[in-house]
Amino acid sequence: MSNKLRSMKKKNKGSWKLTRQMSRDHEDVLQNIESALVIVYRDMNAVDDRAALAALEAALHNRQTNDPIVEGLVGSLNHARRLRGKIPDDIWHDCLRVVISSVRRHSSLKPGDVGYLSFVAEFIK
Repeated sequence: MSNKLRSMKKKNKGSWKLTRQMSRDHEDVLQNIESALVIVYRDMNAVDDRAALAALEAALHNRQTNDPIVEGLVGSLNHARRLRGKIPDDIWHDCLRVVISSVRRHSSLKPGDVGYLSFVAEFIK
């Protein structure tokens, strides 16, 4: 097995381990993140999975963006975090990583694809 393939398997195993841990211990935080994305998705027709992914990555890395749609999503994520009260950075960042992984798993990430957003919207009232 090549080193690259071993590395990919190890990364995927780590991702699933993180997903299981966050789902077990911090399901509420994951739901808050997903709800923040879905709220904007329902209000703005231009939101797609690529914008959601860009917002999650911007929130994770504390980056600014010039895209008003992505900024709206980041604002919604920041608002959700403030409403939750004190969430340690490591937990918030790990939950963002889990949702990023979910977006990548449920979307082709082609322009206009909303596979991930429509999937999670089914579970959010």
